[in-house]
Amino acid sequence: MSPCNADEALDCMSRGIAFFHEHDDFRAVFLAAYRVITEEMRAALRDPAFFCDPEWMDRVIGTFATLYFRSLRTFERGCDEEYAWKVAHGLAICKNSSVLQDVLLGVNAHIKYDLPHALELHLREQQGTDREFAVRRKDHERADLVLTRSISLLQRSIPRTYGGSLRVFDRSFLRLDTLIACFIGPYHRRQVWVDAVGLARAASDDELQRLIRKINDASGRTAGIIRRWFV
Repeated sequence: MSPCNADEALDCMSRGIAFFHEHDDFRAVFLAAYRVITEEMRAALRDPAFFCDPEWMDRVIGTFATLYFRSLRTFERGCDEEYAWKVAHGLAICKNSSVLQDVLLGVNAHIKYDLPHALELHLREQQGTDREFAVRRKDHERADLVLTRSISLLQRSIPRTYGGSLRVFDRSFLRLDTLIACFIGPYHRRQVWVDAVGLARAASDDELQRLIRKINDASGRTAGIIRRWFV
């Protein structure tokens, strides 16, 4: 599925969740969490004062979701490609992960690996000035606020639907927002922007491939930590 905007993305997500439920596929957990976040993003798009360019962000949301659906076929690509997604999807398919892991692994792979690529596509199409890039970065940072705001909704909706450990974990150890900040918090989200601009402005194919490997390695290392620590 290749949605073009937030509305199409939500429709595709609903169909994807129904498919996963029908096949008893644990990948439904992250997709359900992703749909909650995307619903909040669509609400933000409807506020004319929230994003500098809501139409641009709407297209980014569609591309971002398209990359998620592309990741479902990651095992058809090289074993060293999209490693964070291979960990996330592999554990969920084999039912060897907790609800908490499914959420964290999906968020890690989608934010740290997919998001730079989604932003790159829409920065490259523009090839704008530094000032125009600054406007896009501001919208990227506003989207981060929506992600942070969505966490409290995930803490309620995901355990209610799938059981699992989100609520228990939140009470007994660290808050989920603290944990997500640990893995994809402000520093990492700033790095996402740096990576996206690097991809968009790569001067050669060798430089582009080097950056892609760097992003793959960084997201893969985080996936390994989540796989070991949060069972």
